[in-house]
Amino acid sequence: MMLSSVLNYGQDSLMVALMQCEDEKSISDITRQIFRACNKKLECCQPYIDYLKSQPNTEVKLGALNTFSSLYYVNDLLKPAKDLLVESIKIARNSGQPERLLGKYYNSITLYYKDLNVLDSALLYAQLTSDIYMKTRAEEAQWSPNYNRYLVYLQLKDYGKADEYLKIAYNYLKKSTNRMDRGFVLHTMLLAAKDRWSKAEFDRLLDEFIAFKMAGSPEKKLDAAHSGLLEFFDDKELGIKVLEQKLAALKKDSISVPNDQTRLELADKYEKAGLHSKALAQLDTVLIQNKGYTHSLKNTHLDQYEIYKSTGQFQKALASLEAYMALQDSSYSQVLNGKIAEYEAKYQTQLKENELMRKNIELKDLKLEKTRLLGGGSIVLLMAFSGLMIYYRRLRYQKKINLQQEEINRQKIMDLEQKNKLLALSSMIEGQESERLRIAQDLHDGLGGLLTSVKAHFNTIAKELDAVSKINVYQKTNELIDEACGEVRRIAHDMMPQSLTEIGLEGSLTELKTTLEEEGIDTRIDIHFPLVKIPEEKISMIYRILQEIVQNTIKHASAKHLLIQFFGDENNLHILTEDDGRGFDINELINKKGLGLKSLESRIQYLHGDMDIDSKIGIGTTINMTIPIP
Repeated sequence: MMLSSVLNYGQDSLMVALMQCEDEKSISDITRQIFRACNKKLECCQPYIDYLKSQPNTEVKLGALNTFSSLYYVNDLLKPAKDLLVESIKIARNSGQPERLLGKYYNSITLYYKDLNVLDSALLYAQLTSDIYMKTRAEEAQWSPNYNRYLVYLQLKDYGKADEYLKIAYNYLKKSTNRMDRGFVLHTMLLAAKDRWSKAEFDRLLDEFIAFKMAGSPEKKLDAAHSGLLEFFDDKELGIKVLEQKLAALKKDSISVPNDQTRLELADKYEKAGLHSKALAQLDTVLIQNKGYTHSLKNTHLDQYEIYKSTGQFQKALASLEAYMALQDSSYSQVLNGKIAEYEAKYQTQLKENELMRKNIELKDLKLEKTRLLGGGSIVLLMAFSGLMIYYRRLRYQKKINLQQEEINRQKIMDLEQKNKLLALSSMIEGQESERLRIAQDLHDGLGGLLTSVKAHFNTIAKELDAVSKINVYQKTNELIDEACGEVRRIAHDMMPQSLTEIGLEGSLTELKTTLEEEGIDTRIDIHFPLVKIPEEKISMIYRILQEIVQNTIKHASAKHLLIQFFGDENNLHILTEDDGRGFDINELINKKGLGLKSLESRIQYLHGDMDIDSKIGIGTTINMTIPIP
């Protein structure tokens, strides 16, 4: 009844269809119909999403939620798409769905975080995707998380790492029968090779791409001008000539192309199995039967070189490598020779045109000489006007320079003020840590020792005074003293935990996990970063930050699960915490600026780091922290 009150008749029929459907493909089609009927409006789609979340968590229902998320994404509704997929992931985790389904969701949310420019989360989920594919033995699927890493590092302008992951992605697809995925990644590699790689790598990939296209449509004529291959050449004329030669070489024997390719793939399998003699026999057959197909010949010589090198036959390896390099250079030699002759002819023509232009200029100079005296006065006036204009422009330029200098000085002053604030904050936090250490030592050595002495004296008195024991004062007082001793130890430990100095940060994290689990919070700590790289002076502050987050989780979140992850690179440590508690309104928290948030922010600033908080009421809280590790 409640749903019907917000849906019209057509939408109501879609709701009925959604409720009755238990087939994955059909429910996906219904979901798309709902999205079209709602005209892409989120509030219209919400009743259907609420219904799906209220039902038993089957793979089919989760698939429908994922379809909604995908439709949001392709229509540039990035934040709602990400939020819905995060909910789907949590539902899938809690309901014990298959890991292959989680891998699919992790792979999708990697792209969402990339497009939202939350690149540390994108890299994290790419790693989680890869881990699941490895665990489920989905080896070929590994191309996708590696390709996503390529996109992230491309966005970071780290082209070295980007190209490294692109090559890894293609290695997983090199023998794949999925032509769509393989062709897509190979096309991307060609574009990267055109912009950043060597000519030899570009030429090798171009040969492979042409052979790939011909193998996919052997009955279809492939020509240089209409094959879609010209986009890889800035000089279109040179590109057409190179492509025509390559296509002509490939078409000499259309039957040999797949035969050669089959033998090359068989040789590759023999080599991986350690059957080097059988692999070499297949390669020799390709060389004997090949009718001038350059691409197969090059690959054959290159494979021979690898086998000879791995088996210690270095003389034969050198001969195979030389044969490969000779074929590699031949692809361009004829075209370039013809191009040189063509440019020579153009050069001679240009010389003649320049001579004619010189004579025309001389004639114009003679005419100008005749009119120069008449125009002398005008030239003087023009020069005076030009001088005034130059002077005016110099004044404007000087004024602009002065304004820029003022802005630079103002920025320097602001930077100095900010540095002073950071120095003051640093001194304050260092003072707090010193004071914590002093108080902890005083509590432990002073008050703790005093309480122990009191208890010892009290026990001595109790032995002499049987009457005290009989009225139960002794037992009660003894319990209070024990409780006071325990409280002193707890306060001293919280202010300066002994484990942090004795067994390091990892041991202290284990104690935090124990504390959380005693409070009924299932805790997982993943460490993908060598903690020994963290400077000693930062370890205590990082522990304080995590201690603050843990206390907030215990006191306010009402969470059942907490995830703490460490990962990073050479320059930065990334810490991610994620709970499934009650969450909160980010805007309200920012406006109130409570002591807990201020404490976290001040400690992160002290470490010269950044912090990002993402929370949603009823869903949970995620905190991303980035701390530089010099």
